[in-house]
Amino acid sequence: MRFLIRKSPTENIQVELQAVQTVMVSSYFVMADLFFYALLFTLMLTPMLPSIFTAVLFFISVYGSFGALYIFLKKSLVCPDKDTCL
Repeated sequence: MRFLIRKSPTENIQVELQAVQTVMVSSYFVMADLFFYALLFTLMLTPMLPSIFTAVLFFISVYGSFGALYIFLKKSLVCPDKDTCL
């Protein structure tokens, strides 16, 4: 059965891999990912938080702090050559 499956050319695999890498490092994807991680973290800590207001405040602070950390790292770790960086 193995002889029936044809290998894709390397160029096609590289194009698909580049498309996946472009999506994975896009700012929108990272911020959406941070949103879901902050929401998950808040939901896991809900039994420890005394009220809904503190849960919302906790969510905003976690999302804001990690978003600010991401933006700070993105600005400070600028790659001089765009061809060698992701």
